[in-house]
Amino acid sequence: MIAEIHNPTQSPHPPRVLVVDDSKTMRRLICLALQDAFELEEAVDGVDALERYSGFKPQIILLDMEMPRMGGLEVIRQLRETVEDTDTFIIVLSGLGENDLKAKALNMGANDYLTKPFHPEELKARVSVAGRQVLLNHELRRAYARISAEIALVASLQHQLLPNADIVTEGLEIQSLYRPSGQASGDYYDYFRMADGRIRLVLADIAGKGARAAFLMAIVQAFFRLGRRDNHSLEKTVTLINDHLMEISPSGSDFATLFAGEIDLEKGFLTYLNAGHCPGLLINPNGTAQLLEAQVYPLGMLAIENVKANVIPFAVGARLFLYTDGMFEWELDQSNMLSLGAFLVQAKLAAAAGGDFLDALAGKLTDLTGATPKYLDDQTALWIRRSGPTAAKRT
Repeated sequence: MIAEIHNPTQSPHPPRVLVVDDSKTMRRLICLALQDAFELEEAVDGVDALERYSGFKPQIILLDMEMPRMGGLEVIRQLRETVEDTDTFIIVLSGLGENDLKAKALNMGANDYLTKPFHPEELKARVSVAGRQVLLNHELRRAYARISAEIALVASLQHQLLPNADIVTEGLEIQSLYRPSGQASGDYYDYFRMADGRIRLVLADIAGKGARAAFLMAIVQAFFRLGRRDNHSLEKTVTLINDHLMEISPSGSDFATLFAGEIDLEKGFLTYLNAGHCPGLLINPNGTAQLLEAQVYPLGMLAIENVKANVIPFAVGARLFLYTDGMFEWELDQSNMLSLGAFLVQAKLAAAAGGDFLDALAGKLTDLTGATPKYLDDQTALWIRRSGPTAAKRT
C-alpha cells in the first residue's frame, strides 16, 4: 500500500534522490556520480520503488522504464493519480529509440528525461536542476501559505466590521445576506441608528477582489461610521467617499458603487442616494414595485457636485431590497447569463410569497436551473421591512 502524499521539500539540503533501475550496475554508476551532493536510496523495480517512496520521501526520482513486476509508466501513474503527488520531480531514464515510451512518460507526469547511455556530468547537471526546481516549489508553497494566512486575517477583520444581528429598532425588520466568493470581499453592508433616531443603511460593492478591495471596503465603512459620529448627511458622506477614492486612485480604477439610505420611522420616509449601484427594489404597502435607480456615477470615477438625495414614502408594510450584482451575474446555461430584469422578476415573486424573503428568493433562483446557482462573485443583500417589533437577523 502507498502512503499518503508527503511534502518532498521538508529538508531541502541535500535533496533526497530515489534511484529506480533493475540493473545493479546502472544503479551503482548513478550513485557514484551523485553520492557527494545528494542523499540516495535504491530500488530494484517499480514495486520496490513505491514501497521505499513512503519511508524515504524522495524529492527526486530517477526512474527506469523497462523493469520486472512494475515498469516506470505504472510508477508514474501511481504517484501522480493514486497518491496525487505532483511535487516529486521524476526524471525518466530511457534507452535510445524509446521515443514513444518517453513521450508517454512525460504526458503522464514525468518532469524530464535522460537517455542512456549518459555522461555522469550531464546526470549531475539534470539532477541539480531538479533540486533547484524542488526548492523553488517549496519556497513558493511557503509564500502562498503566508499570503493565504494574511488574506484569512483580512477576511476575519473585515467580517468584524459588519453589523451585529441586534434589534435595530421597533417597527423595522432587517435581514442580511453576506457570502464572499473568496476569503476577502469587496462587498459591504451596514445599518445603525443616527443620533436623531433615523436608521441609516448602506450596501456597497468595491471594484475588484481580494485584499485591495477589502482595504477600500474598510475605507467606505470608516466614512459611514464617521458620518454617524459627526452627524453628516448622506450627501456629505457620499461626497467625502468619492473625493477620498479619487485621491487614492486618480485613474478611477478603484471605484465603488453603493446604495445609501436613511429611514425616518416617525415621519414614514426613506431618503436615499444611489451611486452607480444596482437599482433598489421598493415594494410599496399596496404591492406595487418601484426601482430606485442611480442618481450619480460610481464613486471614485468623477467629481460630484450638488448631489441631492431623493425622499420617498416608506410607510408601514413597505419593503426594500438592496443587493450586489453577484446575486444575478451567473450562468443560466452554457450560453446565457441571468439578466437583471429576470432576477428582479424572481425578487418580486419572492416578496409576494411572504415569509422569509431571502430563503424564498434562493428557492426561486434555484428553480430557474433546477440546481443551486454557480455564483461567480460575492453575494450581499439587505431586505428591510416596515413592521412590528422584530429583531434583525443575519444569514
